[in-house]
Amino acid sequence: MGRSSLWRAAPAHIPAAAADLRGIQAIAGALREGRGKGWIQAAALSGALLGEDPEAAAQALLFALREGAWPAQLAQAVAHAAALRIARFGTSNEFGDWDTAPHTFTY
Repeated sequence: MGRSSLWRAAPAHIPAAAADLRGIQAIAGALREGRGKGWIQAAALSGALLGEDPEAAAQALLFALREGAWPAQLAQAVAHAAALRIARFGTSNEFGDWDTAPHTFTY
């Protein structure tokens, strides 16, 4: 792409910002829907977060909010899942793999 045509290309962050906005709207809607309900299924949510499908994990978080989970309860379930991922990490993995496993827990 030539320098004179750079202005015609949409910035890469535009689609990401739109996706972020949809995500924020989904979270806000789930929080409104879950207001006043009770939710106590943190262990089940932690298990769902350990799956291989990130979309399924995001949907599980939204479902928990719709069922009345508080954000602090979601944070607890995410931290629990991260700790489980590290605890279940095989010791036979190569050294470089060990940088990835704790990353989930520290961020």
